[in-house]
Amino acid sequence: MKRLVTAIVLILVAISVSVFESCYVIRISEKVETNLNSAFDCYQKNNLVQTNFYLSQAKNIWDNSRGLLNSLLIHNYTENISEEIAVAINTLKYDAENFPIECQKTIIVVKDIRYSMIPYIENIL
Repeated sequence: MKRLVTAIVLILVAISVSVFESCYVIRISEKVETNLNSAFDCYQKNNLVQTNFYLSQAKNIWDNSRGLLNSLLIHNYTENISEEIAVAINTLKYDAENFPIECQKTIIVVKDIRYSMIPYIENIL
């Protein structure tokens, strides 16, 4: 009886940790994507100050969450997104004409992280 209860408890703990992991990664990636989309919209309206603000917000959100994200995701994923955001910021500074391309590329990379977690949730449930 004790083994059965222990097994059930371990299964419930594993499921809850997996759901937390997926929800956390999805929530952070959605916040970053929202800021990147806002930066893209501000760029289209020629508001470079707001564009830079939203890019900085996206970078801060991602960098502040990287400690936990590194333990939940493959380390290269977190590094790639951080580098993509930094490239978008530098592109805005030094080559603003190519910013829309870099911004859209960064949004796609962030979406890939989120979409990679969705099958994971479905497998758990």
